[in-house]
Amino acid sequence: DPFDSDHILNGNDGGVSETWDGGKHWSQKETISAQQFYDVSVDNDMPYNVMGGTQDNGCWLGPSQNRNSSGVFPADWTYLPSGDGFYVVRDWWNPEYVYFESQFGSSRRLNLDTGEMISLSKRNTDEERAAGKPAQRYQWDAPIVLSPHNPGIVYVCSQHVHMSKSHGDPDTWVTISPDLSKNEKWKIEESKKTNLQYAVVYTFAESPIKPGIYWAGTDDGNLQLSTDGGTTWQNITARTYDEKGNPKKNIKGALIPYDRWCVRVCPSAHDEKTCYVAYSGYRTHNEDTTYLFVTRDMGKTFEDISGGMNNPVNDIEEDPDNPDILYLATDYGLFVSFDRGQNWVEMSESMPDVIMMDMAVQKRERDLAVATYGRGFYIVDIGPLKEFTKEVFEKDAHLFDIERTVKWNMLERRGQSYGEFARVTNPSVEAVFYYYLKNAGKNAEIVVRDLEGNEVNRLRTNAAEGLHSKSWNLRKEGEEEGRRRRWGRLVPAGVYKAALEVDGKEIAVKKLEVIDDPK
Repeated sequence: DPFDSDHILNGNDGGVSETWDGGKHWSQKETISAQQFYDVSVDNDMPYNVMGGTQDNGCWLGPSQNRNSSGVFPADWTYLPSGDGFYVVRDWWNPEYVYFESQFGSSRRLNLDTGEMISLSKRNTDEERAAGKPAQRYQWDAPIVLSPHNPGIVYVCSQHVHMSKSHGDPDTWVTISPDLSKNEKWKIEESKKTNLQYAVVYTFAESPIKPGIYWAGTDDGNLQLSTDGGTTWQNITARTYDEKGNPKKNIKGALIPYDRWCVRVCPSAHDEKTCYVAYSGYRTHNEDTTYLFVTRDMGKTFEDISGGMNNPVNDIEEDPDNPDILYLATDYGLFVSFDRGQNWVEMSESMPDVIMMDMAVQKRERDLAVATYGRGFYIVDIGPLKEFTKEVFEKDAHLFDIERTVKWNMLERRGQSYGEFARVTNPSVEAVFYYYLKNAGKNAEIVVRDLEGNEVNRLRTNAAEGLHSKSWNLRKEGEEEGRRRRWGRLVPAGVYKAALEVDGKEIAVKKLEVIDDPK
Protein backbone atom coordinates (compact mmCIF):
# COMPACT_ATOMS: atom_id res chain seq x y z
CA ASP A 1 0.00 0.00 0.00
CA PRO A 2 1.70 3.28 -1.09
CA PHE A 3 0.09 5.06 1.89
CA ASP A 4 0.72 2.36 4.53
CA SER A 5 3.78 0.13 4.31
CA ASP A 6 2.35 -2.27 6.92
CA HIS A 7 -0.62 -2.98 4.64
CA ILE A 8 0.44 -5.62 2.08
CA LEU A 9 -1.46 -7.78 -0.41
CA ASN A 10 0.26 -11.01 -1.45
CA GLY A 11 -0.93 -12.78 -4.61
CA ASN A 12 0.31 -16.35 -5.11
CA ASP A 13 -0.76 -19.78 -6.37
CA GLY A 14 -2.76 -20.20 -3.16
CA GLY A 15 -4.89 -17.12 -3.78
CA VAL A 16 -4.61 -13.68 -2.13
CA SER A 17 -3.59 -12.84 1.46
CA GLU A 18 -3.66 -9.52 3.33
CA THR A 19 -1.75 -8.13 6.30
CA TRP A 20 -2.17 -4.84 8.17
CA ASP A 21 0.82 -5.24 10.48
CA GLY A 22 3.73 -5.74 8.11
CA GLY A 23 3.37 -9.53 7.86
CA LYS A 24 2.95 -10.51 11.52
CA HIS A 25 -0.60 -11.73 10.80
CA TRP A 26 -2.10 -12.71 7.46
CA SER A 27 -5.73 -13.05 6.42
CA GLN A 28 -6.50 -15.44 3.56
CA LYS A 29 -9.08 -13.99 1.14
CA GLU A 30 -11.36 -16.97 0.51
CA THR A 31 -13.89 -15.03 -1.51
CA ILE A 32 -13.78 -16.74 -4.91
CA SER A 33 -13.56 -20.35 -6.06
CA ALA A 34 -10.07 -20.26 -7.58
CA GLN A 35 -7.81 -23.30 -7.69
CA GLN A 36 -5.28 -24.60 -10.22
CA PHE A 37 -6.29 -28.25 -10.56
CA TYR A 38 -4.16 -30.66 -12.57
CA ASP A 39 -6.41 -33.73 -12.43
CA VAL A 40 -9.93 -34.82 -11.52
CA SER A 41 -11.65 -38.09 -10.68
CA VAL A 42 -15.01 -39.05 -9.18
CA ASP A 43 -16.25 -41.78 -6.84
CA ASN A 44 -19.60 -43.56 -6.41
CA ASP A 45 -20.79 -42.13 -3.10
CA MET A 46 -24.27 -40.55 -2.94
CA PRO A 47 -23.82 -37.70 -3.50
CA TYR A 48 -20.58 -38.50 -5.28
CA ASN A 49 -17.29 -36.76 -4.54
CA VAL A 50 -14.87 -35.04 -6.89
CA MET A 51 -11.15 -35.07 -6.15
CA GLY A 52 -7.86 -33.91 -7.59
CA GLY A 53 -4.55 -32.20 -6.99
CA THR A 54 -3.65 -28.53 -7.17
CA GLN A 55 -0.59 -26.40 -7.86
CA ASP A 56 1.27 -26.04 -4.54
CA ASN A 57 -1.94 -26.44 -2.55
CA GLY A 58 -2.20 -30.17 -2.11
CA CYS A 59 -4.78 -32.78 -3.00
CA TRP A 60 -8.45 -32.48 -2.13
CA LEU A 61 -11.62 -34.57 -1.94
CA GLY A 62 -15.02 -32.96 -1.64
CA PRO A 63 -18.73 -33.36 -2.38
CA SER A 64 -20.27 -32.63 -5.76
CA GLN A 65 -23.19 -31.40 -3.65
CA ASN A 66 -24.34 -31.87 -0.07
CA ARG A 67 -27.43 -31.67 2.12
CA ASN A 68 -26.69 -28.15 3.38
CA SER A 69 -29.28 -25.59 2.39
CA SER A 70 -26.54 -22.94 2.59
CA GLY A 71 -24.31 -24.72 0.06
CA VAL A 72 -20.86 -26.32 -0.11
CA PHE A 73 -18.13 -24.55 1.88
CA PRO A 74 -14.32 -24.96 1.89
CA ALA A 75 -14.66 -26.76 5.23
CA ASP A 76 -16.61 -29.53 3.48
CA TRP A 77 -13.43 -30.58 1.66
CA THR A 78 -10.90 -33.12 2.92
CA TYR A 79 -7.23 -32.19 2.56
CA LEU A 80 -4.87 -35.00 1.61
CA PRO A 81 -1.38 -34.09 2.92
CA SER A 82 0.72 -33.13 -0.08
CA GLY A 83 2.57 -30.19 -1.64
CA ASP A 84 1.93 -29.83 -5.33
CA GLY A 85 -0.98 -32.22 -5.90
CA PHE A 86 -1.84 -34.33 -8.92
CA TYR A 87 -3.64 -37.66 -9.33
CA VAL A 88 -6.26 -38.54 -6.70
CA VAL A 89 -8.19 -41.80 -7.22
CA ARG A 90 -10.50 -43.73 -4.92
CA ASP A 91 -11.13 -47.47 -4.71
CA TRP A 92 -14.81 -48.04 -5.53
CA TRP A 93 -14.87 -51.49 -3.91
CA ASN A 94 -13.04 -50.40 -0.76
CA PRO A 95 -13.82 -46.67 -0.58
CA GLU A 96 -11.75 -46.22 2.57
CA TYR A 97 -8.71 -46.32 0.27
CA VAL A 98 -7.75 -43.15 -1.58
CA TYR A 99 -4.52 -42.80 -3.56
CA PHE A 100 -2.88 -39.41 -4.11
CA GLU A 101 0.49 -37.87 -4.92
CA SER A 102 2.82 -34.93 -4.86
CA GLN A 103 5.41 -34.16 -7.51
CA PHE A 104 7.79 -36.72 -8.99
CA GLY A 105 5.84 -39.80 -7.98
CA SER A 106 5.66 -39.11 -4.23
CA SER A 107 2.43 -41.07 -4.04
CA ARG A 108 0.62 -42.48 -1.03
CA ARG A 109 -2.39 -44.54 -0.03
CA LEU A 110 -4.57 -43.19 2.78
CA ASN A 111 -7.21 -45.08 4.72
CA LEU A 112 -9.90 -42.44 5.21
CA ASP A 113 -11.43 -44.38 8.13
CA THR A 114 -8.28 -44.97 10.20
CA GLY A 115 -5.83 -42.36 8.93
CA GLU A 116 -3.26 -45.08 8.14
CA MET A 117 -0.97 -43.96 5.30
CA ILE A 118 1.70 -45.82 3.32
CA SER A 119 4.13 -44.80 0.60
CA LEU A 120 3.04 -45.98 -2.83
CA SER A 121 5.72 -45.22 -5.39
CA LYS A 122 8.11 -47.90 -6.64
CA ARG A 123 11.78 -46.95 -6.09
CA ASN A 124 14.96 -48.87 -6.84
CA THR A 125 16.15 -51.27 -4.16
CA ASP A 126 19.63 -51.04 -2.62
CA GLU A 127 20.66 -53.98 -4.79
CA GLU A 128 19.40 -52.29 -7.95
CA ARG A 129 21.21 -49.07 -7.09
CA ALA A 130 24.43 -50.99 -6.35
CA ALA A 131 24.10 -52.70 -9.72
CA GLY A 132 23.91 -49.28 -11.42
CA LYS A 133 20.29 -49.46 -12.49
CA PRO A 134 19.04 -46.00 -13.59
CA ALA A 135 16.88 -44.27 -11.01
CA GLN A 136 13.11 -44.29 -11.43
CA ARG A 137 12.11 -41.11 -13.23
CA TYR A 138 8.65 -39.86 -12.29
CA GLN A 139 6.94 -36.97 -14.05
CA TRP A 140 5.81 -33.86 -12.21
CA ASP A 141 2.31 -35.31 -12.74
CA ALA A 142 2.89 -39.09 -12.71
CA PRO A 143 0.00 -41.48 -13.39
CA ILE A 144 -1.72 -43.46 -10.65
CA VAL A 145 -4.29 -45.75 -12.29
CA LEU A 146 -6.67 -48.31 -10.80
CA SER A 147 -7.62 -51.21 -13.03
CA PRO A 148 -11.18 -50.72 -14.36
CA HIS A 149 -11.69 -54.45 -13.78
CA ASN A 150 -10.38 -54.64 -10.18
CA PRO A 151 -9.52 -51.49 -8.21
CA GLY A 152 -7.23 -53.52 -5.97
CA ILE A 153 -4.82 -53.61 -8.91
CA VAL A 154 -2.84 -50.35 -8.88
CA TYR A 155 -0.46 -48.99 -11.53
CA VAL A 156 2.12 -46.24 -11.08
CA CYS A 157 4.37 -45.05 -13.89
CA SER A 158 7.96 -43.82 -14.03
CA GLN A 159 9.83 -44.61 -17.25
CA HIS A 160 8.44 -48.06 -16.45
CA VAL A 161 4.95 -49.30 -15.60
CA HIS A 162 4.74 -50.80 -12.10
CA MET A 163 1.83 -52.89 -10.86
CA SER A 164 0.59 -54.01 -7.44
CA LYS A 165 -2.20 -56.56 -7.13
CA SER A 166 -2.65 -55.75 -3.44
CA HIS A 167 -3.73 -52.10 -3.17
CA GLY A 168 -0.12 -50.92 -3.37
CA ASP A 169 0.97 -52.72 -0.20
CA PRO A 170 4.74 -52.69 0.43
CA ASP A 171 6.73 -55.43 -1.34
CA THR A 172 3.89 -56.15 -3.78
CA TRP A 173 5.14 -54.05 -6.68
CA VAL A 174 6.15 -55.71 -9.95
CA THR A 175 7.65 -53.87 -12.93
CA ILE A 176 5.71 -54.95 -16.03
CA SER A 177 7.47 -52.94 -18.73
CA PRO A 178 10.92 -51.99 -19.95
CA ASP A 179 11.88 -48.33 -20.20
CA LEU A 180 9.10 -47.15 -22.53
CA SER A 181 10.70 -43.78 -23.34
CA LYS A 182 13.23 -42.98 -26.06
CA ASN A 183 15.81 -42.82 -23.23
CA GLU A 184 17.96 -40.21 -24.98
CA LYS A 185 20.81 -39.77 -22.51
CA TRP A 186 21.76 -36.20 -23.42
CA LYS A 187 18.18 -34.97 -23.06
CA ILE A 188 17.84 -36.69 -19.70
CA GLU A 189 21.05 -34.97 -18.53
CA GLU A 190 19.75 -31.62 -19.78
CA SER A 191 16.50 -32.13 -17.90
CA LYS A 192 18.43 -32.52 -14.63
CA LYS A 193 19.31 -28.81 -14.89
CA THR A 194 15.59 -28.03 -14.53
CA ASN A 195 13.01 -28.88 -11.90
CA LEU A 196 11.40 -31.45 -14.21
CA GLN A 197 11.94 -35.08 -15.13
CA TYR A 198 12.09 -36.17 -18.77
CA ALA A 199 11.74 -39.39 -20.79
CA VAL A 200 8.94 -40.81 -18.63
CA VAL A 201 5.49 -42.34 -19.00
CA TYR A 202 3.05 -39.45 -18.76
CA THR A 203 -0.23 -41.20 -19.59
CA PHE A 204 -1.33 -44.79 -19.02
CA ALA A 205 -4.64 -46.67 -19.33
CA GLU A 206 -5.97 -50.21 -19.32
CA SER A 207 -8.73 -51.23 -21.71
CA PRO A 208 -12.12 -51.06 -19.95
CA ILE A 209 -13.22 -54.03 -22.08
CA LYS A 210 -10.39 -56.54 -21.80
CA PRO A 211 -7.96 -56.83 -18.87
CA GLY A 212 -4.28 -56.71 -19.74
CA ILE A 213 -4.50 -54.44 -22.78
CA TYR A 214 -2.32 -51.48 -21.82
CA TRP A 215 -1.69 -48.19 -23.62
CA ALA A 216 1.11 -45.84 -22.53
CA GLY A 217 2.42 -42.52 -23.84
CA THR A 218 5.66 -40.77 -22.93
CA ASP A 219 6.62 -37.12 -22.76
CA ASP A 220 9.30 -37.69 -25.44
CA GLY A 221 6.80 -38.96 -27.99
CA ASN A 222 6.57 -42.74 -27.67
CA LEU A 223 3.23 -44.52 -27.94
CA GLN A 224 3.41 -48.04 -26.52
CA LEU A 225 0.95 -50.96 -26.48
CA SER A 226 0.84 -54.27 -24.63
CA THR A 227 -1.89 -56.82 -25.35
CA ASP A 228 -0.64 -59.52 -22.98
CA GLY A 229 -0.61 -57.89 -19.56
CA GLY A 230 2.80 -56.25 -19.96
CA THR A 231 4.76 -59.36 -20.99
CA THR A 232 5.60 -57.76 -24.36
CA TRP A 233 5.30 -54.18 -25.60
CA GLN A 234 4.94 -52.76 -29.11
CA ASN A 235 6.56 -49.37 -29.72
CA ILE A 236 4.08 -47.97 -32.21
CA THR A 237 6.14 -44.80 -32.70
CA ALA A 238 9.27 -46.82 -33.56
CA ARG A 239 7.19 -48.85 -35.98
CA THR A 240 6.27 -45.61 -37.73
CA TYR A 241 9.63 -43.75 -37.69
CA ASP A 242 13.29 -44.65 -38.02
CA GLU A 243 15.88 -43.76 -35.34
CA LYS A 244 16.41 -40.30 -36.84
CA GLY A 245 12.71 -39.48 -36.71
CA ASN A 246 12.04 -39.92 -40.43
CA PRO A 247 8.73 -41.56 -41.38
CA LYS A 248 9.09 -45.08 -42.70
CA LYS A 249 7.78 -45.93 -46.15
CA ASN A 250 4.30 -47.23 -46.89
CA ILE A 251 2.75 -45.99 -43.63
CA LYS A 252 -1.02 -46.18 -44.06
CA GLY A 253 -3.39 -43.64 -42.52
CA ALA A 254 -2.48 -40.48 -40.63
CA LEU A 255 1.04 -39.97 -39.32
CA ILE A 256 1.23 -39.67 -35.52
CA PRO A 257 3.93 -37.27 -34.20
CA TYR A 258 7.44 -38.50 -33.51
CA ASP A 259 8.62 -36.28 -30.67
CA ARG A 260 5.60 -34.38 -29.31
CA TRP A 261 4.44 -34.96 -25.77
CA CYS A 262 1.89 -37.80 -25.63
CA VAL A 263 -0.53 -36.27 -23.12
CA ARG A 264 -3.42 -38.75 -23.15
CA VAL A 265 -4.34 -42.29 -24.15
CA CYS A 266 -8.05 -43.15 -23.91
CA PRO A 267 -8.96 -46.74 -24.84
CA SER A 268 -12.59 -47.12 -25.87
CA ALA A 269 -15.19 -48.69 -23.60
CA HIS A 270 -17.18 -49.72 -26.69
CA ASP A 271 -14.54 -51.38 -28.90
CA GLU A 272 -11.37 -53.03 -27.58
CA LYS A 273 -9.42 -52.22 -30.78
CA THR A 274 -10.14 -48.48 -30.54
CA CYS A 275 -8.01 -45.97 -28.65
CA TYR A 276 -7.88 -42.17 -28.75
CA VAL A 277 -4.45 -40.54 -28.46
CA ALA A 278 -3.64 -36.85 -27.86
CA TYR A 279 -0.28 -35.10 -28.18
CA SER A 280 0.90 -31.60 -27.38
CA GLY A 281 3.69 -29.59 -28.97
CA TYR A 282 3.12 -26.61 -26.70
CA ARG A 283 6.04 -27.22 -24.39
CA THR A 284 8.33 -29.21 -26.68
CA HIS A 285 7.95 -27.12 -29.86
CA ASN A 286 6.12 -23.93 -28.79
CA GLU A 287 3.05 -24.92 -30.85
CA ASP A 288 -0.67 -24.48 -30.41
CA THR A 289 -1.34 -27.21 -32.97
CA THR A 290 -4.05 -29.76 -32.09
CA TYR A 291 -2.70 -33.32 -32.28
CA LEU A 292 -5.58 -35.75 -31.88
CA PHE A 293 -5.82 -39.26 -33.34
CA VAL A 294 -7.83 -42.45 -33.14
CA THR A 295 -6.84 -46.00 -34.02
CA ARG A 296 -9.53 -48.60 -34.64
CA ASP A 297 -7.17 -51.52 -35.29
CA MET A 298 -4.93 -51.66 -32.20
CA GLY A 299 -2.42 -49.11 -33.42
CA LYS A 300 -1.84 -50.41 -36.95
CA THR A 301 -3.31 -47.28 -38.54
CA PHE A 302 -4.47 -43.89 -37.26
CA GLU A 303 -7.01 -41.24 -38.26
CA ASP A 304 -6.49 -37.53 -37.59
CA ILE A 305 -9.57 -36.18 -35.76
CA SER A 306 -8.14 -32.78 -34.79
CA GLY A 307 -10.66 -30.94 -36.95
CA GLY A 308 -8.04 -28.39 -38.00
CA MET A 309 -8.11 -26.68 -34.61
CA ASN A 310 -5.12 -24.71 -33.32
CA ASN A 311 -5.59 -25.61 -29.69
CA PRO A 312 -3.40 -27.70 -27.33
CA VAL A 313 -5.27 -30.75 -26.04
CA ASN A 314 -5.06 -31.91 -22.41
CA ASP A 315 -7.65 -34.69 -22.23
CA ILE A 316 -10.18 -36.62 -24.30
CA GLU A 317 -13.02 -38.71 -22.88
CA GLU A 318 -15.53 -40.99 -24.57
CA ASP A 319 -19.20 -40.94 -23.61
CA PRO A 320 -19.95 -44.12 -21.62
CA ASP A 321 -23.28 -44.69 -23.37
CA ASN A 322 -22.79 -43.36 -26.91
CA PRO A 323 -19.50 -44.09 -28.74
CA ASP A 324 -20.19 -41.29 -31.22
CA ILE A 325 -19.82 -38.62 -28.53
CA LEU A 326 -16.40 -37.39 -27.42
CA TYR A 327 -15.43 -34.67 -24.94
CA LEU A 328 -12.25 -32.62 -25.32
CA ALA A 329 -10.44 -30.52 -22.69
CA THR A 330 -8.10 -27.92 -24.19
CA ASP A 331 -6.16 -24.79 -23.37
CA TYR A 332 -8.99 -22.81 -24.96
CA GLY A 333 -12.13 -24.39 -23.56
CA LEU A 334 -14.29 -27.47 -23.58
CA PHE A 335 -15.40 -29.09 -26.85
CA VAL A 336 -17.73 -31.93 -27.84
CA SER A 337 -18.09 -34.06 -30.96
CA PHE A 338 -21.25 -35.94 -31.92
CA ASP A 339 -19.63 -37.86 -34.81
CA ARG A 340 -16.52 -39.50 -33.29
CA GLY A 341 -14.30 -36.51 -33.86
CA GLN A 342 -15.19 -35.57 -37.42
CA ASN A 343 -16.49 -32.22 -36.18
CA TRP A 344 -15.97 -30.33 -32.91
CA VAL A 345 -18.08 -27.58 -31.35
CA GLU A 346 -17.56 -25.54 -28.21
CA MET A 347 -19.55 -27.23 -25.48
CA SER A 348 -20.58 -24.31 -23.31
CA GLU A 349 -20.99 -20.56 -23.48
CA SER A 350 -20.85 -20.22 -19.69
CA MET A 351 -17.61 -22.10 -18.90
CA PRO A 352 -14.78 -19.73 -17.93
CA ASP A 353 -12.09 -18.91 -20.47
CA VAL A 354 -9.39 -20.88 -18.66
CA ILE A 355 -7.28 -23.98 -19.31
CA MET A 356 -9.22 -27.24 -19.05
CA MET A 357 -6.76 -29.81 -17.69
CA ASP A 358 -8.67 -33.04 -17.11
CA MET A 359 -12.15 -34.62 -17.18
CA ALA A 360 -13.94 -37.54 -15.52
CA VAL A 361 -17.39 -38.96 -16.23
CA GLN A 362 -19.64 -39.98 -13.34
CA LYS A 363 -21.52 -42.72 -15.18
CA ARG A 364 -24.39 -43.22 -12.73
CA GLU A 365 -25.38 -39.54 -12.75
CA ARG A 366 -24.15 -38.82 -16.30
CA ASP A 367 -22.15 -35.83 -15.10
CA LEU A 368 -18.86 -34.59 -16.55
CA ALA A 369 -16.44 -33.26 -13.92
CA VAL A 370 -13.82 -30.85 -15.29
CA ALA A 371 -10.57 -29.73 -13.66
CA THR A 372 -9.64 -26.19 -14.67
CA TYR A 373 -6.27 -24.57 -14.08
CA GLY A 374 -7.46 -21.50 -12.23
CA ARG A 375 -11.18 -21.77 -11.56
CA GLY A 376 -11.40 -25.05 -9.66
CA PHE A 377 -13.82 -27.83 -10.62
CA TYR A 378 -16.87 -27.53 -12.82
CA ILE A 379 -19.63 -30.13 -13.21
CA VAL A 380 -21.54 -30.42 -16.47
CA ASP A 381 -24.84 -32.26 -16.92
CA ILE A 382 -24.36 -34.50 -19.98
CA GLY A 383 -27.57 -36.48 -19.38
CA PRO A 384 -29.34 -35.97 -22.72
CA LEU A 385 -26.25 -35.96 -24.93
CA LYS A 386 -26.25 -39.75 -25.29
CA GLU A 387 -29.35 -39.39 -27.48
CA PHE A 388 -27.89 -36.70 -29.73
CA THR A 389 -28.22 -38.56 -33.04
CA LYS A 390 -29.18 -37.54 -36.54
CA GLU A 391 -32.42 -39.53 -36.28
CA VAL A 392 -33.52 -37.63 -33.15
CA PHE A 393 -33.11 -34.23 -34.76
CA GLU A 394 -34.93 -35.27 -37.92
CA LYS A 395 -38.08 -35.87 -35.83
CA ASP A 396 -40.64 -33.13 -35.28
CA ALA A 397 -40.17 -33.38 -31.51
CA HIS A 398 -38.34 -35.51 -28.98
CA LEU A 399 -38.42 -35.94 -25.20
CA PHE A 400 -35.06 -37.18 -23.94
CA ASP A 401 -34.66 -39.90 -21.32
CA ILE A 402 -35.15 -38.50 -17.82
CA GLU A 403 -32.38 -39.01 -15.30
CA ARG A 404 -33.29 -40.67 -12.02
CA THR A 405 -34.12 -37.96 -9.49
CA VAL A 406 -33.16 -38.02 -5.80
CA LYS A 407 -35.30 -36.32 -3.16
CA TRP A 408 -32.29 -34.94 -1.33
CA ASN A 409 -33.08 -34.10 2.29
CA MET A 410 -31.60 -30.64 2.74
CA LEU A 411 -31.49 -31.05 6.50
CA GLU A 412 -28.17 -29.40 7.34
CA ARG A 413 -27.93 -25.77 8.47
CA ARG A 414 -24.16 -25.39 8.83
CA GLY A 415 -22.03 -22.55 7.53
CA GLN A 416 -21.81 -18.80 7.44
CA SER A 417 -24.60 -16.47 6.47
CA TYR A 418 -22.80 -13.11 6.43
CA GLY A 419 -19.38 -11.94 5.34
CA GLU A 420 -17.10 -12.65 2.39
CA PHE A 421 -16.35 -16.30 1.72
CA ALA A 422 -16.32 -18.78 -1.14
CA ARG A 423 -19.16 -21.24 -1.40
CA VAL A 424 -21.05 -23.11 -4.09
CA THR A 425 -24.84 -23.29 -4.03
CA ASN A 426 -26.30 -26.77 -4.31
CA PRO A 427 -28.39 -27.70 -7.33
CA SER A 428 -32.11 -27.53 -6.70
CA VAL A 429 -33.95 -30.71 -5.71
CA GLU A 430 -35.85 -31.23 -8.91
CA ALA A 431 -36.32 -33.36 -11.99
CA VAL A 432 -35.08 -31.89 -15.26
CA PHE A 433 -36.77 -32.58 -18.59
CA TYR A 434 -34.92 -32.01 -21.87
CA TYR A 435 -36.81 -31.87 -25.14
CA TYR A 436 -36.44 -30.81 -28.76
CA LEU A 437 -38.88 -29.11 -31.12
CA LYS A 438 -38.05 -28.99 -34.82
CA ASN A 439 -40.66 -26.28 -35.38
CA ALA A 440 -42.26 -23.78 -33.00
CA GLY A 441 -45.68 -24.53 -31.55
CA LYS A 442 -48.31 -22.35 -29.91
CA ASN A 443 -47.86 -23.96 -26.51
CA ALA A 444 -45.95 -26.82 -24.91
CA GLU A 445 -46.38 -28.61 -21.61
CA ILE A 446 -44.73 -31.35 -19.59
CA VAL A 447 -47.41 -33.46 -17.90
CA VAL A 448 -46.43 -35.71 -14.99
CA ARG A 449 -48.74 -38.63 -14.11
CA ASP A 450 -48.54 -41.56 -11.74
CA LEU A 451 -48.62 -45.11 -13.09
CA GLU A 452 -52.41 -45.22 -12.74
CA GLY A 453 -52.71 -42.26 -15.09
CA ASN A 454 -53.62 -39.64 -12.48
CA GLU A 455 -52.22 -36.21 -13.25
CA VAL A 456 -49.67 -35.05 -10.67
CA ASN A 457 -48.58 -31.75 -12.21
CA ARG A 458 -48.78 -29.89 -15.49
CA LEU A 459 -45.84 -27.61 -16.34
CA ARG A 460 -46.13 -24.97 -19.04
CA THR A 461 -42.86 -24.65 -20.93
CA ASN A 462 -41.14 -23.16 -23.98
CA ALA A 463 -42.76 -23.88 -27.35
CA ALA A 464 -40.07 -22.27 -29.54
CA GLU A 465 -38.05 -24.38 -31.95
CA GLY A 466 -34.79 -25.88 -30.70
CA LEU A 467 -33.50 -27.55 -27.54
CA HIS A 468 -35.08 -26.76 -24.18
CA SER A 469 -35.12 -27.84 -20.56
CA LYS A 470 -37.81 -27.61 -17.93
CA SER A 471 -37.43 -28.41 -14.24
CA TRP A 472 -40.00 -29.72 -11.76
CA ASN A 473 -39.65 -29.31 -7.99
CA LEU A 474 -41.22 -32.74 -7.30
CA ARG A 475 -44.35 -31.15 -5.87
CA LYS A 476 -47.92 -31.92 -6.76
CA GLU A 477 -49.92 -29.22 -8.46
CA GLY A 478 -50.83 -26.45 -6.04
CA GLU A 479 -54.34 -25.70 -4.90
CA GLU A 480 -56.27 -22.43 -4.88
CA GLU A 481 -56.83 -21.13 -1.36
CA GLY A 482 -58.77 -17.92 -1.48
CA ARG A 483 -56.72 -15.39 -3.40
CA ARG A 484 -53.53 -17.41 -2.88
CA ARG A 485 -52.22 -20.58 -4.45
CA ARG A 486 -50.89 -23.08 -1.94
CA TRP A 487 -47.78 -25.12 -2.70
CA GLY A 488 -48.46 -28.76 -3.42
CA ARG A 489 -46.90 -31.52 -1.35
CA LEU A 490 -43.76 -33.38 -2.38
CA VAL A 491 -44.56 -36.56 -4.26
CA PRO A 492 -43.55 -39.88 -2.70
CA ALA A 493 -40.68 -41.88 -4.16
CA GLY A 494 -41.76 -44.09 -7.02
CA VAL A 495 -42.07 -44.34 -10.78
CA TYR A 496 -43.96 -41.72 -12.77
CA LYS A 497 -44.67 -40.94 -16.39
CA ALA A 498 -43.75 -37.62 -18.00
CA ALA A 499 -45.33 -36.63 -21.31
CA LEU A 500 -44.40 -33.86 -23.71
CA GLU A 501 -47.53 -32.22 -25.15
CA VAL A 502 -47.34 -29.70 -28.00
CA ASP A 503 -50.50 -27.82 -29.02
CA GLY A 504 -52.57 -30.29 -27.05
CA LYS A 505 -51.07 -33.36 -28.75
CA GLU A 506 -49.04 -35.90 -26.79
CA ILE A 507 -45.67 -36.28 -28.53
CA ALA A 508 -43.71 -38.65 -26.27
CA VAL A 509 -43.83 -40.30 -22.85
CA LYS A 510 -40.80 -41.21 -20.72
CA LYS A 511 -40.33 -42.90 -17.34
CA LEU A 512 -39.31 -40.79 -14.37
CA GLU A 513 -37.93 -42.56 -11.31
CA VAL A 514 -37.92 -40.64 -8.04
CA ILE A 515 -35.97 -42.15 -5.13
CA ASP A 516 -35.58 -41.16 -1.50
CA ASP A 517 -32.36 -39.74 -0.12
CA PRO A 518 -30.36 -42.78 1.11
CA LYS A 519 -29.96 -40.94 4.45
